[in-house]
Amino acid sequence: MMIRLFIFSFLLLSPFAHAINVLSINTELTQGQKAVTTAGSKALVENNSNSDEVESYVTLINNSKADIVGLTESADKRLAENMVQSLGGEWQLVVRENRNSSTGLRVSILSRLAIIKGSITNLADQYGFSRHEKHRAKPDAIIAAGFELDDKRYFTVVSYLTAGKGDYAEVRYAQADAVRNGLFTHCREKYDHCILMGNMNDEPGSQAVKRIQGVDGIFGDKVALHQAKLMQGSGPMKTYGDGISASQGDQIMSTLQGTASLYPLDPSFSTHQSLLFISRDPLESEKPSKKIKRDRKKMAAYYKTQHLQQVVEKQKSYIDTLEIEKANLQQLLNTSGH
Repeated sequence: MMIRLFIFSFLLLSPFAHAINVLSINTELTQGQKAVTTAGSKALVENNSNSDEVESYVTLINNSKADIVGLTESADKRLAENMVQSLGGEWQLVVRENRNSSTGLRVSILSRLAIIKGSITNLADQYGFSRHEKHRAKPDAIIAAGFELDDKRYFTVVSYLTAGKGDYAEVRYAQADAVRNGLFTHCREKYDHCILMGNMNDEPGSQAVKRIQGVDGIFGDKVALHQAKLMQGSGPMKTYGDGISASQGDQIMSTLQGTASLYPLDPSFSTHQSLLFISRDPLESEKPSKKIKRDRKKMAAYYKTQHLQQVVEKQKSYIDTLEIEKANLQQLLNTSGH
């Protein structure tokens, strides 16, 4: 712990100018049962008071020196309102009525940076499509706003994508496409940087995450988001679960460079570890080159080709299975003939 605090202090005091500090907090299980993370084990504690919960998160925010905080999976906005009130001073709350009717999930943004007038949106009309356009969807929960610090403008999005495997993965891809479209529309001209955080319910490198980053090469997106890289020596970036079941659903992506670290609460009021991103402006050599304009026809052709390839491979596998079955039957006939 002392080593981690030393590294954090070094990064925060480093002469290499950093832009802003971004903190993603997932508050799952903050209502009812609460999870307390100890050294390698997890115990459940019931009936923690909301004041203890708020105090714990406020301490985390103050210790991390965060400028922008993304809050996900809180049952209602009272937790965020109490946190802002406790933080006091220049802290402001950005929240909209964006509850998912089936899960009750809510997202919000806490910030001590100036909010750009008219920038708050929940991208209500922004839909996306799955790879074969089977699904049309928007995120389960999303909130976005623009912030300003000195001469820089930051468009920040906090989102929650649907969980699950199988067909849910395609729905999640459609939601990621919706978020990506929103980022592309709002961020590419009016802001210096884009920041996206929240629970993607998918691993880095998945099709949904690639789509949301704009690095899948289909649209030729100009604004590409980088995954926040984990600080060396701070362990595997697994924000939820233990052992082989651990996963990295909570993520921070941005057009900024910088270093990320897991930031567990002690005691913890969530099953998730928080993720802190200490950012810096990218060097000229790190800035993405401008690409061609996005082309939906190209995207559709690409995915149709991929789909046909999958069909061909399945048919080949089926034919191989039939050939094996035919050979077995022939062998049985030959044996019976003797």
